[in-house]
Amino acid sequence: MALLPPWRRFVVAVVTAVPLVLPLEIAKGQSAYSKEVQFKWGTVVLDRSAESLSLEVSLRPQDWLAKDSISSIYLERGVDQGLRFPERTVYLALSSETGLRMQSVIIRNEKEIDANTLHVKTYAQENDSTASEKLTRVDKAKLTNSIRPAMFVAGYEWYRGIRLARITIAPFSVANSKVRMVVRLKGSFAVQNAQRTISQNVPQRRLMPSAISDALVLNPEEIQSAGVQPLAWSDTTGLWFIPGRKYLRLEIPTDGIYRLNYDDLALVIPEIGQTASSSFRLYNYGMEIPVYYSGENAPNMVQGQFLEFVGFRNYGSSYRRVPAATEDYPEYLNRYTDTSTYWLTWGSGTGLRTDTSQSGGSVIDTLTSFIESVHLEANRIFLVIGDDILSSQIPGWQSNKAFAWGFLDLTSPSTVFFNASNPVPNAAVRVFARFASWAAQPVSPAHRLALFINQSDTLATATAAQFEQKLMQASASSNELKEGTNTIRLVSMPTASSVNRIAVDWFDVEYPRQLDASAGALNIQWPSSLVTGAHAVRVANVASKNLVVYRVGASTKRILPYSWTGASPFVATFIDSVAPSDRHIIRLEQFIQKPIIAGVKQFGNLRAQPEGADYVLLTGKEFKTAATQYLNDIQSRENFRTTLVDVQDVFDEYGYGYPTPESIREFFKSTTRWPAPMPTYVCLVGDATYDHKYEIGLSPNTVRPRNVVPSYGWPVSDPWLTALSDSSFLPQMFIGRIPANSVEEFQTYVSHVQSYNSASMDDWNKRYMLFSGGDPTTSGQIESFRQVNQDIADRLLRPAPTGGLATHFYKTTNPQSDYGPYSSAEIRSAIDNGAVLINYIGHSGTQTWDNGIGATLQLMNNRGRFSLITDFGCSTARFAEPNIKCFGELFTLGPSSSAIGYIGNSAYGFTSIAVTLPQMLAEQIGPNANARVGSSHLVAKMNRMLNYGSLGSTLDKVMMLTNTLIGDPVVSLQLPKVPNLSVYGMTLTTIPAAPSDDDANTTVVIPYENLGRVTPDSIRVKISSAYGGSTRD
Repeated sequence: MALLPPWRRFVVAVVTAVPLVLPLEIAKGQSAYSKEVQFKWGTVVLDRSAESLSLEVSLRPQDWLAKDSISSIYLERGVDQGLRFPERTVYLALSSETGLRMQSVIIRNEKEIDANTLHVKTYAQENDSTASEKLTRVDKAKLTNSIRPAMFVAGYEWYRGIRLARITIAPFSVANSKVRMVVRLKGSFAVQNAQRTISQNVPQRRLMPSAISDALVLNPEEIQSAGVQPLAWSDTTGLWFIPGRKYLRLEIPTDGIYRLNYDDLALVIPEIGQTASSSFRLYNYGMEIPVYYSGENAPNMVQGQFLEFVGFRNYGSSYRRVPAATEDYPEYLNRYTDTSTYWLTWGSGTGLRTDTSQSGGSVIDTLTSFIESVHLEANRIFLVIGDDILSSQIPGWQSNKAFAWGFLDLTSPSTVFFNASNPVPNAAVRVFARFASWAAQPVSPAHRLALFINQSDTLATATAAQFEQKLMQASASSNELKEGTNTIRLVSMPTASSVNRIAVDWFDVEYPRQLDASAGALNIQWPSSLVTGAHAVRVANVASKNLVVYRVGASTKRILPYSWTGASPFVATFIDSVAPSDRHIIRLEQFIQKPIIAGVKQFGNLRAQPEGADYVLLTGKEFKTAATQYLNDIQSRENFRTTLVDVQDVFDEYGYGYPTPESIREFFKSTTRWPAPMPTYVCLVGDATYDHKYEIGLSPNTVRPRNVVPSYGWPVSDPWLTALSDSSFLPQMFIGRIPANSVEEFQTYVSHVQSYNSASMDDWNKRYMLFSGGDPTTSGQIESFRQVNQDIADRLLRPAPTGGLATHFYKTTNPQSDYGPYSSAEIRSAIDNGAVLINYIGHSGTQTWDNGIGATLQLMNNRGRFSLITDFGCSTARFAEPNIKCFGELFTLGPSSSAIGYIGNSAYGFTSIAVTLPQMLAEQIGPNANARVGSSHLVAKMNRMLNYGSLGSTLDKVMMLTNTLIGDPVVSLQLPKVPNLSVYGMTLTTIPAAPSDDDANTTVVIPYENLGRVTPDSIRVKISSAYGGSTRD
């Protein structure tokens, strides 16, 4: 009896996910072969030998048209605002030292392109979580001539131990306002430094998961024989510490002189009395810092002695400027933490000591004043400057992404206060204001501003264009200053722009201040006009002779001696060689600070993992106990090499103790040196926030997320942490995050996984639920979204081998409905039954879909099962927001959570991604009974880029780095792997209904359903009859 597809009869039509690799045409061991690879945009035939290779490319022009409401070829506007024609990227795996040299490109066929099909897609921000798209037809008369090779080697990159050649196919050219497209071409390459013949021997452990290699490269069969190439990585963060040695962590919150006495150290270093005093060494950012030891040449530290050093806050660099477009936005203080981390070690070697040599001799002059610099800033809001919505969605801290103080309007000047102490009269004061145009019309000028101090006349005026960033500078007389509180005002004046709003970042004031130590502490900065050389420095109003002075610059010196005049308060004078870049730190002893002692750490060595790992779980200390048990379950279930890593160890060993996402990426780079293969799965346990210092102004009752495992940039990007090649944005591990803020939240997810894996297979595992939304006012949009989901259902989910029951709810306008022609009871029944996969295509916000879904309870099934939810709209995976939880968090960890994983965007969503990426993901899940969430997710993104975009596309970069998995990437979707026939709950019938001995034949109708996989197989039916105590088959 034939095994019928479940639920209803289907025509079986299996569509293989692209690229489609045809069988090799050579026998094993030969050194040449030919193969064909199918993409959505065309076909590539690879002819390969040991010394050369060629790519014969046939393009399908109709498949380069966007699948949107109109047939169009979309040009992308680059960061430089130039127009970029679409191109495609293909990859070839090479041996370690092999290169490709382009020999020729033969154009076999080309055609002229109708200029009416050329459009630029631009984006506009509608609100905090929505971006709209606009199409503008390209004026071909304004196209500049652009003729370049239709195929070329764009570069090389490293991917999971393999050297890849990145080949660009660029079929479009412009000459004399005519646009032409190459349809067929052949590129020939010489293979340079070929080291080995092609082999198909596959080691026990694959260097690259087959799902990745089959999707990414044209020649996956060569990967295992290519040889492992180490990642080009400059490991600069691990040179300063010695694994196994103890280090005392010290935290420095403010600039000053810091002292550790014997008793301080004895509390944390019991062996302090037996430790050679010369062995104390102090580090910050991997650089050794000189320290002063009061015991001079004493061999061991004893009571009454101390260590002393100058410590500074964690400053940024060169902040007083407007950055170039390619730079990050400059910050006064480090964006991750204001507090500096210093490390003190002992017991080996000889540490640097502060110079204490005496100064004297002739001097240039006597200094009685210095430059006091006052910085005024509060990071109350985060904003993106400008209207380049697409580029702004690239994760990072680019030049247009800033934490600002607030907004300045025409009716509300920006007024800030500062204190001045002992200003020198009749001297020059400098005032700085850093701001940007936040909202204006494109008129010139868009803004006019004026700067004031106290009740002064206008100190300076400035103009700004729309979205321009400005550094305004003014000069004033110190006579304008008052002892005590002063004000700075920045005023915006009317222009032709009716919209007029300025984002204010910070203010600086520099004024000459008398060298007066009545407050007990001075941080001295010298004027740039100071002549380098020996100067006498005279400090008035010194309360006692217990004075400590340091000079910090090219070298550090503890200044001695002082000359004293007068009675208390004294005047102290010292002589020192001073340069304009030097700083002097002056403290009375009672104002010398004690660093925060954060504990002793014995450094490990994460760079050495003798067994290697397939699965890395990275988390904070408080989650380690629960995470250990979870990891043990994974190890026993999956037979993986696993490792649990404390994120603080990563910060310490790869980031000098600072909590940065960059240190996490450096750690993952180091795992490439572990025994091969490098880790495949990464699970981050713990929440994150881009408001790293918790500065954004929120209501007092707001519960801010914990920054357990930081993510990178804004929009936040976990995939960036595993994009290990500096020349590419491709993630190299399957990464997901469980954004728990407590151990209880994490255990909630763990219980979901346990329930998910232990549940028996039934009809739930065959159910799929699709939702299609969209904006009815945008012509063709809801129809386009509906068509994509319908294609997924009809092509990938319902046919064999999946044989799924796919329910599709979609928007209609006549009659108006969010769910199509279904009754409320039918909708509720489908949701109550649940689904192994729930897919949504439409507009969305952080906690909403545009089809009326605004709460997790609305999709809660009544069977206690957990779905994979996928959503390709805006912002539903923004897990790092400071004041709101996104859908991804709520569906996986919330009180009414019903998801084992959530795939969504931490950035805006874009239509061209929303109508292509869902199909790519469904191609990985539907026909694949062994689909894992993490691998399906990354391979789908790769296929989307390779089939509809390129490595050079901004849109693909945004998609690759911000389309995010919330959940564990190792989870295997509970899809049927074998047929599973069931007659449970069904009624047998006979024909006739009441058979008797008079009937010559009786037909027995046995209804059944297949709750498993649909395979070309057969079943046997056994019928037994029992009568009078006997049974017959």
